[in-house]
Amino acid sequence: MAHITPGVNPSEALNKDSGWPIGWQPVLAEAFRRFTTKEFTKEELYPEASSREKAVSKIESHKKRQSTLKCSAS
Repeated sequence: MAHITPGVNPSEALNKDSGWPIGWQPVLAEAFRRFTTKEFTKEELYPEASSREKAVSKIESHKKRQSTLKCSAS
């Protein structure tokens, strides 16, 4: 669901002014129930944050490799 509505926060899903469609509230409540019972992981509940963290990590690794290559070429 987070992929369909990027930028909205799953933690605010049950608030009326959250930006989430009101009709999704029962589904979102079930998702949080499954998260609290460990049926969903944090990455599954917050896929946007997980994707962002992975992208930042890849960028940082690439920058380190480039820096290492520049130093060894000198």
